[in-house]
Amino acid sequence: MRAHVLLALLLMACTDEATDKETETVTETVEVEVEVEADGPPAVATIPTVNGWVGAETSLQLGAYVSDDGAPAVDLTYTLDGGSGTFDGSRWTHTFDVAGTETVSFTVSDAAGQAASGSFEVVVGEPVAPVERPDPIDGATGVPVEVVLAWSGGGGADSFDVYLGSDPLAVAEADIGSDLFMGTVSGTEWDAGRLDADQDFYWRVDARLGDDAQRGSLWTFQTAPANLEPVFWGVQGAAFLGSDAVQLTWQAGQDTETPASDLTYAVYAGAPAVDWSAPILYTSDLSVVLTAADLPDLAPGNTVSFAVRCADELGDDDGNTAPLTVTLPESTTPLVFVDQTAASGGDGSLATPYAELGTALADVGASGGILALAAGDWTGSWTLDATTGVHVFGGFPELATLPSGASDADLLAARDPWTQRTVFTDPSGPQSAPSLAITGDVTLGGVHFSNFSGTALTGIDAQLALWDVSFASTETLRDAEDADFNYENDVIAVILQSDEAGSPLALEAVGVTTEWLNDGFRLNGVVSEVTLRNSSFTEHRTDVLRTYEEIVDFEGNTTDDTDLAVPDGGAFTLTVDNSAFFRVDAVTSEVTITPETEGGGGDLSLLVHDIDALALHSGNAFNIDDAGAAGGDILVDFRDNVLWGISSDCLGFRVSDERGQVSGDVSITIEDNVCRHGNGDGFDIGDISVAEGGTTTIAMHRNELGHLESTGHRFHFWSTHDEINPQPDGFIDISVTEGWCLNCDDGV
Repeated sequence: MRAHVLLALLLMACTDEATDKETETVTETVEVEVEVEADGPPAVATIPTVNGWVGAETSLQLGAYVSDDGAPAVDLTYTLDGGSGTFDGSRWTHTFDVAGTETVSFTVSDAAGQAASGSFEVVVGEPVAPVERPDPIDGATGVPVEVVLAWSGGGGADSFDVYLGSDPLAVAEADIGSDLFMGTVSGTEWDAGRLDADQDFYWRVDARLGDDAQRGSLWTFQTAPANLEPVFWGVQGAAFLGSDAVQLTWQAGQDTETPASDLTYAVYAGAPAVDWSAPILYTSDLSVVLTAADLPDLAPGNTVSFAVRCADELGDDDGNTAPLTVTLPESTTPLVFVDQTAASGGDGSLATPYAELGTALADVGASGGILALAAGDWTGSWTLDATTGVHVFGGFPELATLPSGASDADLLAARDPWTQRTVFTDPSGPQSAPSLAITGDVTLGGVHFSNFSGTALTGIDAQLALWDVSFASTETLRDAEDADFNYENDVIAVILQSDEAGSPLALEAVGVTTEWLNDGFRLNGVVSEVTLRNSSFTEHRTDVLRTYEEIVDFEGNTTDDTDLAVPDGGAFTLTVDNSAFFRVDAVTSEVTITPETEGGGGDLSLLVHDIDALALHSGNAFNIDDAGAAGGDILVDFRDNVLWGISSDCLGFRVSDERGQVSGDVSITIEDNVCRHGNGDGFDIGDISVAEGGTTTIAMHRNELGHLESTGHRFHFWSTHDEINPQPDGFIDISVTEGWCLNCDDGV
C-alpha cells in the first residue's frame, strides 16, 4: 500500500559566538510517499492427527502450527468453534471419556481483530495399560548373560520403549533421547544380547500409543557370576529313524562367558542305563543322529538311555544326570510317512506316503509302528487307538522340498523339528473335541499343539510319552490376563484317565514346554508313573499336575473320582527332574493318594531333583495328601532344588492316610535345597505316623531358607488314636542339621 507522510524539517536558530550573530529558525514541511507492508491475519498450517486415550489428558501446542507476521504468539487469541477441549494460551487440552474420533475446530485472532480458522483430528483409544509380569522376574538372580527381556500387559499399545542400564535412578528417569533407551519394539520381548556377568541391571518398558507413552515400573535382575557352568536342560527329544537309528535333540545352553555358538555338547549313552565313564561323541549342533556304528547297543528291541551335557570353553559342564530312556522298535516295525500335500493313497511305505492323517492313524494304531509326520499345520480332531505301541514323530520335510530322486534315507536324515514344525492346531475355536484323543501306548515326539482353546490331548488307559512337545494356547487367552475362566472350558495340555478294567496310566514328559494354559496335566484313576524331566512350564493359571473332578472324555463318559490310585501290588512314582516352573499356581497342589482297591495299593515315591521354581502364585509348590493310603512303603527324595517366591509351602507332605495309618516304612530326605521369599512354610511334613513295627525316618540337611512368613521346618504328628486306630509301636527319627532360616517366623 502507499501512504502520504508529512515530514517536518526544523531549522533551529543558533548564535555564532565568533560573530555574535543570531541565526533564524526555519520550518519546512514536505510530503513524501513511501510503501509499507500491511499486517495480515494469522496463518494456520496443516495439523497432524492427535492420539490420546480414554481417561488421560490429551493436549496439543498449537503455537507450533500457527504464525502471524504482525503479532507475537502471546498476543494471539484462540477460540473453540467445534469439538471438545479448552485453551490455555495456545495449548489445547481435553480428557475424553469414551474412545472414538473427534474433529476439533478453532479460530485464532490477532490484536487487530484479524482471524483465521483451523482444525485437527483427535483419535481416542482405550487406555493403554502399563506393562507387567517381567521376565526375568523382578529381583531375579543368576540370570544368564544372554537374556531376552519379556513382559506382558500394555493393552492398547502399538509399541513398547525399552530402557536398560546399571543406574536405577537414571533408568527410571530416562527418555527416548537417553543412552539408556534401547529402542522401540512392536512385540513383548527384546533381546538384550550378551550382558556383563555378576552385574545388577535395571530396566523399564513404556507402553506406547503413537506419540504418547505409559511409563512402566522399574525392574531389576542380577546376571550370573562369571566362571559358572552353563545353564542347560539336557536331552529333550528323540525320534526313531528305523529300528536301529535314533535322532536326539536339545535346546541350546547358555553360559556367562562362552557364546552359545561356541558351547560343546557331550553325548552319553548306555544300555539299559547311561554309561557315564566317557561320552560317545562331542558336537556343537543341537541334534545328532546315532546308529549302530556309533553305539552297538542300538539294536532292535534294546532299551538304551541317553544323556547330554553342555560344556563351555573353560571345560565347565552343567553336570546334569537326567536321562531319556527309549526302547527301540523291532526290525519288523513299519515306518510310514504322512504328507498332506502328497497325492492321495499310500501303502504305508515312505515312497508312497499317506495324505490323510486319519487313515494313517487308524492303520498304524491297529498294527503298531512309526508314524513320520511332515511339517505343516494339522487342523481338526484326530483319534489314535493304539492296540500295540505307536510312535508319532514330527519335523520331517514335505516331499516337495526334497531334491528329485531323493531316497527314503534322505527323507529321514532331513528331519529338523526346530525349523520344520509339525503343529496340531484349531484356529477356529472354541474346541468341541481334543486335537488328539488316544488310547494305549503312544509316544509323541517333535510335535507342537498350538492355538487350542480347550484340551489339546486326551487319553484313556494311556501310557503316554511326550518327547520334545510344546503346548501353547490361543492368543486370545494370552491377552485376556484378567479373565475369570470357567473350569468347564479350561485350556489344558493333557487329560488322562483310567478305565476300571484298563491298564494303569503312565505319563513321561521329557523336553516338554507349556505356555499360557490353565492346567498342564490332569490325571485321574490308577497311575503307575509320572515323569517330568528336562522341561519348562510357564504362565499357568492353575497347576502343572493335578487331579480333576468330573472329567468328561471324548466319548462322553464322566468320572467323579479325584484321587490318584496306586496299583494293587505295584507302585506309583512321581519324578520331577531338571525342570523349570515359572508363574504357575503350583507344580502339584491337589494330589491325594488312594489304593486301587481297599486293602491293596503299593509303594509310593516322590523324587524331585534339580528344579527351579519361581513366582508360584497360589498354593504349595508340591503338595501330596494321604500318602499312607498308598498301601506300601513311602519314599521322598527332595534335593538340589531352588524355589523362590512361593505363595505357600515349598513342600507339603501328609505322611499318613485320613485315619492316621501308614502301611510300610517311610523315608523322607530333604537336602541341599534353597527356599526363599515364601508366604508359608519351607517344608511342612504333616500327619507323621509309623507303621506297626516299622520305621519313619525324616532327614533335612543343608537347606537354605529365608524370608518365609511362617516356619522353616514344620513337623506335626497324628495324635488322635482310639481303639479302632490304636497308636502304633514303631520308631520315628527326625534329623535337622546344617541348615539355616533367615527372617523366618520360626526355624523349626
